[in-house]
Amino acid sequence: MGITLDIQGLEFALLATDHDINGTGLDKALYRPGAFVFRMGATTHRIQLSWEDGLSHEDVIITWKR
Repeated sequence: MGITLDIQGLEFALLATDHDINGTGLDKALYRPGAFVFRMGATTHRIQLSWEDGLSHEDVIITWKR
């Protein structure tokens, strides 16, 4: 019904159907993020997502420190 993956320590779960996530480790997951923001020093990259549902969506912010 979906896939979980780890990219350089950043864990993602993509669900393809409505499914009960209680007890799966995804209980505190962010549902439909607004963007993925990657920050390293003075550089910021953003992958913006569009969910045509009229709701406000929280960004996932990843900051790398040197």
